[in-house]
Amino acid sequence: MINAGVGESQISAIFAELNLPGISKTALKAREREIGPSIESVAEISCTTAIQQEMKLLQAVNNMTCKVAKRKKIKAKLHSCRKNWNGSSKAMEPFLTSTCLQEVIQKGVEYRTLDNGRRFNHFYSRQAKCFSYGISQNKGSTHGIKTSLDALPSHMFNEHSSCSPTWCKSLRDENYRQAHILQAHVQSTNANENMNHMVARKAPKTVTYSESESLDFWVSAAVAQKYDGRQYILQVNETHGLSPGHYTHRKCTVHDERRSNLAVKQKSVSMKRRRSELKNFIDEVYEGKTYETAVGVSDIEIEHIEDIPPCPAECSETPHAYGQDDVIVFDLETTGLGATSSIVQIAALHVSSGQHLNLFVKPKCGYIPTTASNITGLEFHGGVLYQHCKEVTSVAASEALLAFKRWLEAFGSHILLVAHDVMFDARLLVAKYQEEGITVPETIGFADSLRLFRTVYPGRQNYRLASLVHDIAGVDFGAHDASEDVYALSSILQLQTNLDKLSNCATTVSSVKFNLQELNNEKIYKGSYTTFVESKIISKAQATRLSRSGISIEHLKKVYSRSGLDGMQAVLKDRGAGKFYTKLASALDAVFSENNINLN
Repeated sequence: MINAGVGESQISAIFAELNLPGISKTALKAREREIGPSIESVAEISCTTAIQQEMKLLQAVNNMTCKVAKRKKIKAKLHSCRKNWNGSSKAMEPFLTSTCLQEVIQKGVEYRTLDNGRRFNHFYSRQAKCFSYGISQNKGSTHGIKTSLDALPSHMFNEHSSCSPTWCKSLRDENYRQAHILQAHVQSTNANENMNHMVARKAPKTVTYSESESLDFWVSAAVAQKYDGRQYILQVNETHGLSPGHYTHRKCTVHDERRSNLAVKQKSVSMKRRRSELKNFIDEVYEGKTYETAVGVSDIEIEHIEDIPPCPAECSETPHAYGQDDVIVFDLETTGLGATSSIVQIAALHVSSGQHLNLFVKPKCGYIPTTASNITGLEFHGGVLYQHCKEVTSVAASEALLAFKRWLEAFGSHILLVAHDVMFDARLLVAKYQEEGITVPETIGFADSLRLFRTVYPGRQNYRLASLVHDIAGVDFGAHDASEDVYALSSILQLQTNLDKLSNCATTVSSVKFNLQELNNEKIYKGSYTTFVESKIISKAQATRLSRSGISIEHLKKVYSRSGLDGMQAVLKDRGAGKFYTKLASALDAVFSENNINLN
């Protein structure tokens, strides 16, 4: 069970499917506690052996909580408590590193440190600087450029036999100490990534094992498997006086032989060459063959290289941790629901201090459609903005956006803007700032109160703001007035026991920009797939995904002309065409071949 990375719920589910009675959770946990220490012992022995063989890996686990000890109003029973850390999560990793290093020293193992690790941060920028210098100082001299570029790699590693005294200070001054030299022996991180993968297979992050001794057992099993292979299972069985068993021994041997053969195969020259070919293949599909044997700098005219537009880089940045004092409720009233709609009202309310902002904005499009006026009560006639037939003071869009930004800056750099169904308001606000050339601070976050209330009040049939305010606060208000909307939303947010939950519903400015780029790509490219969608060669969902990734049907034709079916399959997979991308590529291959799209 521990070796397979499954728990009581998975075992019971398997037995239920076989129409067999499940195993008691208590009994299963008792057996786990019997076998777990033996696995930890085997893992400790394997670590010691590995250290002696200079594999340099130690095992250490820190747990911040214990589900038995944290139970409220219940006296904790005698148990194997694994809670051994009271500090922050940020400090846990350096503490574990220090602990492992101390254990290595105690076992008499020699170690060495990297010489000035900060040099790694500047190595590539230094290399680029030297490259540019070699080109600029040898303009018009082919021999000079060749000599400088040949000397660059060895120069970066403090080897100056190929350098010239005209530009290398190390040759002119014996006392000169070159900065940013890589002198340490840096090894691959593949072993670490493999270890992380093995631990994740046995103790996935989606399941919480860290509140009991289970996590220690699972990690120990991964460590033992890393060094001893599946044979560690036989050692654990023998420790408990159990026969390893013929089938267990055979299965472990098969797994270990397969792993050993795969490791040898992955290190072979042919496999390394194959991985390099696959890595470069997708680049050639996008860019064409700009690099090949004996190509010269003068042989390529850059303007003639036809590139496929790159796929928008999805933002991996996580939102900041926001507190209650960072929450600002905001709302926009617009001339429509499209991405090109104009903003006609901006309202915001700082929840903690109660400071309020209400700006009326002259629509940049010059008018407000009747459908929007019927909802918001805002009309624009003769350059004057009216609300419910009363004239209101309004400013230009650029003025309003700058005023809103200055108002936000008064509350600090980390601000969480909250709105009901926030993505529409966030996209439009960021798009308008981009149109006006105004920078939006990346530290601003956008949180969706709709997501929050769906979590807090599950099962409701209606999550409209007016309905929520009526049911929670017992108040009716005039919806679609931005100023009243922010007060209403703030009133029910303040009734929540923990506003910190809003951080779980937050997104970043970078994510909003990524979403805007996708929608813009869809607007530009989706029309090119119309014929193929109508012919049912491409589904609507596939056309949407491909167009949002930034390619049209003409780009796919270009890919096909360069690299044929294989290239088109690679691009469709890279652009998220779905699990049926091979079927789609074959269908497009048939169409393109009928239209005589020639391969290069």
